[in-house]
Amino acid sequence: MFSQILVPLDGSALAGRAVPYAQGLAQRTGAQLLLVRAVETWAFPNGGRRHRREQELLDEAERELAPLVQGLKASGLVAASSVQPGEAAMVIAQARHSHQSDLIVMSTHGRGGLGRLAYGSVAERVLREGACPVLLIPPEAEQGWRSSTDGRVVVPLDGSAVAEVALAPAVRLARLFGAGLSLMQVIEPPPPAAYSGWATATPYEYLDVQQWAEEAKPYIQGVASQLQSEDFAVDAETLVGYAAPAIDQEVRSKSALAVVMASHGRSGIERVVLGSVAQGVVHRTNVPVLVIRPGAILDHDAATQAGSSARSPAGV
Repeated sequence: MFSQILVPLDGSALAGRAVPYAQGLAQRTGAQLLLVRAVETWAFPNGGRRHRREQELLDEAERELAPLVQGLKASGLVAASSVQPGEAAMVIAQARHSHQSDLIVMSTHGRGGLGRLAYGSVAERVLREGACPVLLIPPEAEQGWRSSTDGRVVVPLDGSAVAEVALAPAVRLARLFGAGLSLMQVIEPPPPAAYSGWATATPYEYLDVQQWAEEAKPYIQGVASQLQSEDFAVDAETLVGYAAPAIDQEVRSKSALAVVMASHGRSGIERVVLGSVAQGVVHRTNVPVLVIRPGAILDHDAATQAGSSARSPAGV
């Protein structure tokens, strides 16, 4: 599933909460771990003093990461660290590219305060780059994966092929942890602003949202039936409400291990990653959220096929 996992850290305990999740995945997949730390020195003046201070900060960061790396190695994993000067998102992107990481595991906030990584410029840029999946660890998440065979991996779908790109990673994640799969779709009523010009004060009397839900059920049930041959439990549910709260309710009611969702659906390229849905889910939920950019999956598959072709004697 993953061969190289990148973990951005900033020296805080909050950012460090991502490490047990990355470690758990590495233990189950055999992936290598790369702990990345950016040292921002732009505030220091130019000249020899700046270079000395920069080197001091780099050395300090290396010393802080060393025990983590040694602990991971002691548990039988392949682990390394990379400390580089520069802005965090840029350092993360460069490390991901040079080490060909296929997953980034990061806490949703670090030194900069609540929401620093999930909603600030660092994670926004990492997610916007979208070169590989990103596993976001919310503040309320437990200290590492739960070992539970009755848990679920929740996959929100919206009827689009783009959203369904999350299915394959979700299946693999469920198998890794011996969990089941919970598919869900949320039928959202139109926003109140859509009725600003209506004469009546109760426009919902003209809408049958429950009927919409009934008409949508065959889709999610059809997707579930295609997965019934897998070696784990699959259930599907259609709910009426607003996406982020409904997803969080599903997570808590199903004792979910994680949420896996595509980076955008019907509503546009930034709908989930930078829009209200993912922000709302990460803000509310207490489990990791794996965000998949469909283009990254397609690029990875194409690269894998190209590599296989190059290794084939016939070149096909």
